Amino acid sequence: MSHYNIDMSKLPGLTTGHVTNTDNPFEPFFGPTSVQDGMGVKASDQLSHETYNLPDYYKGRNLYLSDILEFLITRTDDWYTSRVLPFRYTDQINVAWSVWRFNKTLADLEPHQGVPRYVTAENEEHSDRLLRRGLAFIIEHGFWQTERGRKHYLMNLEQITSAVHETCYYGVLHALLAGKNHWKEWGRQYGRRVHRIDDLLRLERNRFATAQKTERGMYLLDAEIKDMMLHQNISPDTIILPSKMSIYLTMVPSTEVEYIRAGNNAAVANNNDMSAQPRDMVRFRGSTVCETRPFDVDFTSQPTELLKREKMIGEYYTLLSHCSPTNTAYTSDHRSIYIFNMDVDRFEKIGLEECLNNCFRFDSSNSLAGNVDRAHHAILQEYGMPSAKDISNLHDPLMCHHDNDLRDQPDGVCTMLGDLPLQHFRNLNIMEWAETLRRSFVDRVGAADPSAVNVLLWYASVVLGDTDIKGNTATGSFGAGAVTSGADSNAKVARKAFEELLTIAGNNTTAQTGWTAGQANKHRGGKGSSVTTTIDTIQVNHNFAAASAGNWDPSLPHAVFGADHPQVQMLPEVQTSRLVQNYLDTFPRQWSSLLNASDFVSARSEVAALAKTALQTQGEDAALRVISSANDKYGEILSRLASAKQSSVASGVLKSALSEMESPTTRKRLTADQKAAKEFVEKFEATSTYWQRENDSLQTNADVLNKILTSYVQTLNSEDALRMESQIVQAISDGITVTNNMLDSWATAQLDTTAEQRLTDLANQLKPSGARVSRSTKVSTDGGRGSATTARGLPSVDASITGDANDLYKIGDGGLTDQALTSHFGDEVANATSDATTVANLSKEFLERLNSFGPKATAGTLHAAVKAKTAASVHDLYKLGFMLTKITQQNMQRFIEFDILFPFGFLLQRPFMRYDMASAIYCKSGEDLGVTFMGHNDFQLTDDIIHKTHIGHYTFYSKSVIHNEKNYTIVEDIFSCGYKGGEDTSFYEDKETLSQDIHAENFDRSIICSLLPYRTNEPQAPRIYNPIDVTGKLHPTLYQDTDISNRDLETPMYPGARYLCEYLELKKLSSYTSDATETFLSPFKYLNTITFQGAQYMYNPHQGQWCDRIQNTGHWGPNVYNGCKGVRCGDNAFLEKVDISHSTPL
Repeated sequence: MSHYNIDMSKLPGLTTGHVTNTDNPFEPFFGPTSVQDGMGVKASDQLSHETYNLPDYYKGRNLYLSDILEFLITRTDDWYTSRVLPFRYTDQINVAWSVWRFNKTLADLEPHQGVPRYVTAENEEHSDRLLRRGLAFIIEHGFWQTERGRKHYLMNLEQITSAVHETCYYGVLHALLAGKNHWKEWGRQYGRRVHRIDDLLRLERNRFATAQKTERGMYLLDAEIKDMMLHQNISPDTIILPSKMSIYLTMVPSTEVEYIRAGNNAAVANNNDMSAQPRDMVRFRGSTVCETRPFDVDFTSQPTELLKREKMIGEYYTLLSHCSPTNTAYTSDHRSIYIFNMDVDRFEKIGLEECLNNCFRFDSSNSLAGNVDRAHHAILQEYGMPSAKDISNLHDPLMCHHDNDLRDQPDGVCTMLGDLPLQHFRNLNIMEWAETLRRSFVDRVGAADPSAVNVLLWYASVVLGDTDIKGNTATGSFGAGAVTSGADSNAKVARKAFEELLTIAGNNTTAQTGWTAGQANKHRGGKGSSVTTTIDTIQVNHNFAAASAGNWDPSLPHAVFGADHPQVQMLPEVQTSRLVQNYLDTFPRQWSSLLNASDFVSARSEVAALAKTALQTQGEDAALRVISSANDKYGEILSRLASAKQSSVASGVLKSALSEMESPTTRKRLTADQKAAKEFVEKFEATSTYWQRENDSLQTNADVLNKILTSYVQTLNSEDALRMESQIVQAISDGITVTNNMLDSWATAQLDTTAEQRLTDLANQLKPSGARVSRSTKVSTDGGRGSATTARGLPSVDASITGDANDLYKIGDGGLTDQALTSHFGDEVANATSDATTVANLSKEFLERLNSFGPKATAGTLHAAVKAKTAASVHDLYKLGFMLTKITQQNMQRFIEFDILFPFGFLLQRPFMRYDMASAIYCKSGEDLGVTFMGHNDFQLTDDIIHKTHIGHYTFYSKSVIHNEKNYTIVEDIFSCGYKGGEDTSFYEDKETLSQDIHAENFDRSIICSLLPYRTNEPQAPRIYNPIDVTGKLHPTLYQDTDISNRDLETPMYPGARYLCEYLELKKLSSYTSDATETFLSPFKYLNTITFQGAQYMYNPHQGQWCDRIQNTGHWGPNVYNGCKGVRCGDNAFLEKVDISHSTPL
């Protein structure tokens, strides 16, 4: 029976008619005097009155109204407390119960006179505490004299009844969802074992939105759940569904609405009766169906539905070559793919160009703009504190080998196309590249039979735009013109070697004038394994730069090595703003309020002692390792010092209120502080109720207040603690319910007001002593390793190198050491095309390709080795042209523009696709599952003579408890209610935007793009797993209960994962990864890192359209099509089946 619209005149002893007892007009509403509790009737109460105040015998406890409310609550309750967790009355505050479990087993073989094995059983004792709740109403004196007044009184009773119902119903769902999901754990231990990565999360994917993905989805799910629970002899008889989901089960399936599918049954007749009222769903496959509704928890007009929550899923897509470009007319657009854009409800095209611009592989600093990012060098050398050392660099598309064996980890950075790993771009692929180059020349120049020399010269001068390589345009053909040599960062090819190539190709017209020779050989191709770089006369040790990068205390190196150490003198003066920003990004919030420079001095002395010990016993590198991890040690020390400075709250209203709660004052004469404390305690009830509802471990008002004190007041210094206490007291006095979100915002606002100034003062006191010396004096050094003859001072401005501060690890944060690293890698990039490059400087991949034809190159310069290839075939000429091309963003962009085979692929990941998902509960209802305890109902009345009102106050104790977790299971995320974001075609363009979104847990973009080898997923080439973890390796919670091999777990899940993880600091996401043991109502918000192959369309050159489709293997399954957004958002329909044989994205 619903508790709404009750005819309350039918309730026992309560009427809504006119007053008949003129001597006592209160009797129909508050009961006869004979039933009042312990109150006598005064003689004056029997006399006639013109003004009726509430007689004394009604004041205090009123058993009559207690009985009425009890009747309303228990006789009009819904399925929550009548069926699932039924009401049980108790006169106890603390309740206890026992759970017996008898273990099933098989009978043993037993010989005569043998000893039998005993059956076993388990007994668990549980206890809980009921929570006190209450509500009150106020009505005007004389309410019984009007019909409106009498209705107002009855509506107050109904409102209290409704509030008690809502509270208990909310408690029932909360108890079910916050409890231990026994069957989820059972499935991990005894369900289907996962042996392969592609089986991960299979059950979760199958059940995701199963109500919408297939017409029979709920029927199959129902059979699976009941079969699972039958393993322990549990037969669920009740299904709890979220609101509106029953429409899907009763109105949407064709078996429920189509006569031709279901025949002449009641369901079809009811659903097609246009004049009939909607019918509630009562049963589904033999189980009673109960549908929840949203709860308005805090009168915010934003109802909360406990069975709904945000779910984050992910998909990935690839731009790879899936057909040979030599068989058809190739264009760069053929490499484009179509992926589904949920924002516009259709498939949209993603091309190579936008992927290239957002793949994070090319530098944006002024001196290296467009070249391979120096972050590759930093990752290889492990500068700073890499967060993904457990992920291999093997198969990275832009890393090669110099000293290491080709089967080992790479130790160099690819700067020329000839450096690409051999299995990433084979000879056959180079032939395909050459064919697309020749076709591009024919299409744009018009030569019917182009010669190799004209094609290659056109390629260098026109396609790549290297203006120093010229052609003979007077005759309408191309030839080699004057070419300048030397190290040039703007060169598009290795110029002198390319000139030798053109000469071999048949156009030997290049003059040698203007060329310079005899330049010193320099490393190229990212070899650069040296830890020092000479700037002017100074050797900069990069290990010092790496160890000092990002340190909270920039004075630490000075404290360890002393002021005379030349590397300490060259450490840059860290700008105050940079240091403050570092603190704001990494410090715990309360530190800005609690720490000062003296605390850093204490921490520095401890850490410096450790580093000095390492310096004396193991050498300088060991000391640098201590400095590189100093922040961790500082964190331990500063946390200890900050804890000692927390406010003790020895006085004040909150402290007095806490004492009052723990030991109430009974004296009649109270001090002002005691009165304030008592007033605070009285008004604190609403706040306490809220906190106890959110956290079952908080049992009393004192527990709640103590939690607030320890979490939000005592974590501050005394000054800030007083401000916070004042805000709390003021809010409670104003009748505001103080929530944890409210306290978080107050604390953040308060600390933000003072944090920056305090941290600025702190940073100014922590400037390193070594940075305060004059920069006008040059340093003379014998190697930069701490010589006693080193003069004090830093390099002059002339000796410094202007660089950009965008380094991955912020080495020196824009100081000389960062500029040294930029210069060091810049030299490698520039000298990649230098005529002084020697064979010894070449990567092993480049040398392998170079020596695959013609004379073997073992020594000398690169251009001399090319010059010796006089017998090279046409294919070999194009191969050399490919190898001698520098890897830059501009060159790759020109490949795309001129429809020349692009030698890489791309991986697009959308890990932050967010949907509002609803879940269901299957249970065997009744007291064996659990109960809702209710007791100590109390209703009291009083009078407010000043305002001429009557006040009624109702309190009760209640708590919903689960007796047996085996009797129910939560079936998660079976119905999609709406789309929230993360599934469009916008790219993350820089690391800062992604980091901000991760920190804010709010994602404005969708796609994270990474570079792939060209032959990814082909035989004997790198492969991409399905699914993949965006961090490169699975989080342990995903495989701890699986049989996946260690080889699969240790292999990077996609090529280039280490670089992307380091560059974008993706290991931050691991902190937000879901713990498999968390409850459904976990307060934490998890960020997804797992992506599955999503639906994509690729170009089919034979049919001339994008009709080759890769099916979605993720949560939404294979049926992804234009117009499916409505179904995903809860429209009353099922996903349509996609016919891939006739499917296109348009």
